[in-house]
This record gives sequence, C-alpha cells and structure tokens, in this order.
Amino acid sequence: MSETGGIYIDINGITDSHSIERAEMLLRDIPGAADKAIRSATNRAAAYLRTASVKHIRDRYDISAKNVREKDVFQVKYILGQGLSAIISFAGHKIPLYRYGGTSPKQPAAGTLVKAHIMKATRPYPFYNAFIATMQNSNGKNHTGIFERTGKPSSRNTSADLKRESIREITGLSVKQMLNNDETRNRLTLETVDKWEERIEHEINAFLNGWRD
Repeated sequence: MSETGGIYIDINGITDSHSIERAEMLLRDIPGAADKAIRSATNRAAAYLRTASVKHIRDRYDISAKNVREKDVFQVKYILGQGLSAIISFAGHKIPLYRYGGTSPKQPAAGTLVKAHIMKATRPYPFYNAFIATMQNSNGKNHTGIFERTGKPSSRNTSADLKRESIREITGLSVKQMLNNDETRNRLTLETVDKWEERIEHEINAFLNGWRD
C-alpha cells in the first residue's frame, strides 16, 4: 500500500506579501502573463524542492538518488485565490531494505549472513533469520530483496505449498517517512520559497523584455 505525505508551502504567506501583486501589476498589459509567470515560477520551485528533498534524504540515509526517485510519486497542486499556495506531495511504497547501501551479500548466496542498514551513521547490522532472494513480481519481472520467514504456514492452496512457511520482504522507509519531521519540512519550505522569489523575478523580466510570451 502506498503512503502519501505533503509539504504545504504557502508562497504568499511566507514571502513578501506584495510579490504576487507586483507580478500582476507589472504584467497587467500582457494578457495571461502574470498567471504564466506565477505558475512557471512555482513549477521551478517545486522541481527545486524535489531535488533538495533527495539531497536531504541522502545526507542522512544510505541510499542512492535513483532508488529514492524510483519509489516516489511527486505531485504539485496549485491554489490561487488570496495569494498562491502550492501543496507538494510525495507518495510511494516503502523502499526495500535491499536497495539501501551497505547491504551484503548483493546476490543470493546460501549460508551467507545478511547485513544491512538504513542510516549512514550506523554500521550494517546482521539479520540472522533473513536471506537474499530473487522473486518474480505479479508483473512478471524479477525482484531481488531481503526476505525472512514469518513462522506461519503459506496461504497458498496447494498441498505442497501448505508445508512451506510464509515469507515477507524486509523494507526500509518510504520517502514520506524520511522527510517527516518539522525541522526538515521548515527548512525545505523556506529554501523553496527563496527559489520561488528568485524565479518570479526572472519570469517577470522575461515577459517585460520580450524573451517569452
């Protein structure tokens, strides 16, 4: 099941209260320019937020940018009324523990102790009852992960399978969980607002100088 979490950015509430009004005033003689400028600036700020979020995650967690991006669904929703707000949402499943750095062995190896961790500040620690295996997903693709036996019988219906134990994959955290603290959200919000302020000035100048229409 996927998880969803949002970083709520109230551009108008945090930045200079005249930022949007200034854009509308300066671009009033160019039809649609103010709305285009605001949305373009917001898109660029949102893109910055995604990049900054991945960097923050990688500062603390032993995981590659590729593995973070593969597991997130990034969405931007605009609310333009009394000012501008943007809701930046991250959604996605928990990332398999196998995808974090420090996992060993990297390939299925019978009798080899599995080690893994999530945080960069910790050493990989042993999972005595776990094993590395490559399974086939429902879509037919192979998936390698860290699995452990649950101690419960398999729920499959054939008599042969009923003799087997169920297994489950050991997962790490979702993108939402890795960003889910007030300090991180506040810092990312302020940085993103700064980027928005920078971009709205660029957009205004682009329209006024005829660089875009």
